[in-house]
Amino acid sequence: RRPSIPTFPTTAVVTAGAFFMRVESREVKNLWLTPIASGSLVLFDPGVAHAAGDLIYAHGARGDCHLLFTEVVEGERCYRAFIGNKTLYGAQDYLVVLGVAIESVLVTPLKHPTG
Repeated sequence: RRPSIPTFPTTAVVTAGAFFMRVESREVKNLWLTPIASGSLVLFDPGVAHAAGDLIYAHGARGDCHLLFTEVVEGERCYRAFIGNKTLYGAQDYLVVLGVAIESVLVTPLKHPTG
């Protein structure tokens, strides 16, 4: 039988809206900024408030979704791109945080697809 409550392979307590996203090396140019390994599944929780230093998944006003690092520069919150490390958003910009990264799990394929 399936559990009636969604479960995740983690010991972290997460809200019902938590989700995983796979991070591939072709998408990540700044792996040195985090301990996330290419091919990892990153667990995001939309029920967690973000703070400086967090990795978030967010939706901007143009309809773009981005992995962003949050930081505070000269007392103002800003959001740097995970790819390219440039500032994309400031505190005054429209940004909807879809989830805060809680942890990552390195995925090791156990069966390779055939043909």
